Order: sequence, then structure tokens, then C-alpha cells
Amino acid sequence: KITVVGAAERLELNSAKISLAPVESRDITVYARDEQGFKAPLEPEDVSWRVLGPVGEIQVGRLYAGSQPGTGALEARFGSARARALVSIGVGETPLLYFELTDGISFISHPSSGVGGIALATFPEPFHGHNYSLRLDYDFTVGAGTRAAYVVFDQGLALPSTAEKLRLWVYGDGQGHWLRGLVADQSGKEFPVDFARNVDWTGWELVEAKLPQGEGPLVLKRIYLVEPDETKKTVGSIYLDDLSVTSPLPFATELAQPDEPWPDPNYTRKAAAGSSRVIVTAALPGDPGSVEWSTNLKNAVRKNKVKFVVSLSPLSPESRAAWEEVLAVPVRTAGEFNSWDLGNTVFLSLNAAQGTLVQGDSEQWHALTAELTSLKNSQELFVFLESAPFSGAGGFSSRPEADLLRQRLSETRARLRKDPGVWVLTPSAAATLEFENGVRYQTLARAQDEDKPALLLFTLGSSKITYTEIEY
Repeated sequence: KITVVGAAERLELNSAKISLAPVESRDITVYARDEQGFKAPLEPEDVSWRVLGPVGEIQVGRLYAGSQPGTGALEARFGSARARALVSIGVGETPLLYFELTDGISFISHPSSGVGGIALATFPEPFHGHNYSLRLDYDFTVGAGTRAAYVVFDQGLALPSTAEKLRLWVYGDGQGHWLRGLVADQSGKEFPVDFARNVDWTGWELVEAKLPQGEGPLVLKRIYLVEPDETKKTVGSIYLDDLSVTSPLPFATELAQPDEPWPDPNYTRKAAAGSSRVIVTAALPGDPGSVEWSTNLKNAVRKNKVKFVVSLSPLSPESRAAWEEVLAVPVRTAGEFNSWDLGNTVFLSLNAAQGTLVQGDSEQWHALTAELTSLKNSQELFVFLESAPFSGAGGFSSRPEADLLRQRLSETRARLRKDPGVWVLTPSAAATLEFENGVRYQTLARAQDEDKPALLLFTLGSSKITYTEIEY
């Protein structure tokens, strides 16, 4: 299937933030989106680039990092559209523990009958950076199967959320045992990490353990020496010192470039002529009598001959009934599954409690699929949700579910062949507008404190749906 994409309205890079090691390289893909949000990759030769800051150079769509640490940005240009990615080259190091005390550190062995221990060590024993190191004594001659000697951080060592690697200076004894660490995420799920598969050196050596990404913030619980080979029965000691973490250098956020606002072909400064009108707002308070502007809203409903009012935030049955009595028109809300129509326009409200359709109502997906399938080519669709179908703050808690919902809406938009055809409205802290594959995703700003909520007046015309913000 071939999708024809219009003129580039906005550019996107495959990564908004890029972290590289010095002299490392990475391909950068640039996508163009047209005014309806349809997306297509651009050929590297068609993109002009600008490099901001000492981060390297870009050639035919590939970024080659410089040899020195630095921060900056890349700017891609295609026609009048442009986009930026923040770039960080190299890492910064944050000390965690110098092993100058043993407070909060203990020892255990596996099997529990094993022999060993920990102790502070200083001259004439080896130490690396300050006055002491930590000696880890082990005896792997005791017991069968896997044997291990653990340095336990009793309360755990909290790692920075940006940490990528642990670094540790180790004075090896050449016995070739496995040096590992154990980290845990906030839920308590544990992840082993590897410092060295074989401590087969003598003297000081710097080792690193790569941390699991996307699981943070993490806590370091243990560092341990382990021997799974039952035939290797040795006694010895290694020394640990100067534990630290590495993180990418902070991005130069002042170089970030906000996206240009989407052109809005459906917005009009004044309400368009038409007999089918609907008001949508981010939220209505529970008690109409608690706000002075409820009478003004009633007058706006009557003046514009509104058929019904939609609150994108749930209301209790009692609150909805109270508002319907004041406004003298039906009041619909997000937070429950419902469908209705007005002329050729179909309206769907969904329950996205906790940012998911599944937890809100497990039968919703079946009902939603049936509603989308039943739509005819001449119809348009409005979807009302209290959570935007994108993962992240204010959106769905499940990225796969959010992606699936947007995919189903995109498929519906392609079948309806209307522009935009599918409108998705949600409440948010700020008003925004996005297009993706022809689907319009719009957020309405919630009112602050006692402020009046913004009201969008939609006119369902025979050829094009338009809207405006009304004063009241």
C-alpha cells in the first residue's frame, strides 16, 4: 500500500536526544510529516544539516562524534521545516563510595556455611584513591556447586536516574573468579550485572558494569565474587575501591527547539453558520451552584442553539443531572463507554481510568471495535477520553495499548476518507494539537482554580466541521 504524503509541515528525527561515546557514530533518520500528520522518511541527501556545539560532524545522515566530550545539538532542515536533536558526547563520573568505612556494609556467603569476610585495608595492603580499600576474603574450598562471597550494602546505594554504568577499581588475585553486582528497581525486581567474567589479573584494574536501561532509578544491593565451576576450589582476597557511576553529560536543553504549531484548518475566529452545534470543555465542576459562571454558560448554550455539552472529565450521575437541569440540554462525559450520533457525526465516549481502556472496562475494546467497523464513509467520528492515547504523563499507562488504539483510529480514518474524519479530544494542563496519519489529537486546557473553563463550540456543517472558542 502506498500513502501519498503532502508537503512537509514538520520534521522529526528518530532520536530527540542522542548520547554517544567519543568517536562513535550513529545514523540519523529524518521523517517529514504533512499537514495531516502522515509520515515518510527523507533521503539523507535531501536533508541540510547544522551542527551546534562541539559534538562532531554529520555526513550523509550519519553523525560522527568528536574525540572530546561535549554537548550541543543537530538541526535538520528540509524546505522551510526544521527539527533539532540534543547531543551529548562522552560521560561524566559521579563518586558513590570510597570504602573508607564499613558502616552499612556486611558480608554473607553462599553456601551459608562458607568462610570469608570483609575488612578495611590500608598500607601495607593495597588501596587506590584515599586512605582505605575494602578487602573481600573468600574461601571457595567449602561446599559444593556454586559458591559466592557477597559485599552487601544493607540499605542499598541509590544510583542516579541517568546512570549507565558502574565503575570499580579492583585489585585482583589472578584466581579467575566472576565479579558481579546486583541492582534492583523501585518495584524490587533484581538485575545482575557483570564487572568481570574472570578476575584473572593481579594488581589494580578499572572494571565497568553496564546497568539495565529503562528500569531506573536503581539501587545497588550487592557486589560479589562467584564461582560456578565446582572444580575451582581456591582461597583468596580481592580489594575494592573508588566505586562510581557514569552518566551521559547533561544535554544543553537551552538549544532545544519547540515544535512549530500545526496549522489548524478547522478553526474559525467566529462560529460558522449551521444548526448542529456542540460545546466541549475539559471539565465541569461537580456542583453548578458553586461557580458564578454557570448562568453565563447557560446563556451561551441557548444563544448558540447547542444540542449537547461534553465534559472531557467524568461527572457523577448527580452532578450530571444538576448540570442538565441548569443548561437544559444533555450533558455527556468521558469516563464511561457511550455512543450517539448527530447527523452524519458519530460520538464515542470511553472510560480510560488509570490510563487504560482495559482496566476501565474490559469489554470496551470489543464494543469500540464494533463501533469503528460500523462507521460509513460519509460519517465523521469524535472520540472523548480523559487520558490521551499516548504513553507518558497524562496519557496511557501502557504504550502497546496506546499504540494499538491510535492504529485502529488511523485505520478508521483511512476508510472514512474524510479530512480529518476522526477527532480525539482529551483534557490536559495545556491546549495542544497534533496530527497523526490523518487523525486529529487535540487537548483542552483544564481551568485553574476558580477560572472559567475554555469552551469550544463545534459546528457540524454539511461539508466541513469547524470550531471556535467562545466567550461567555
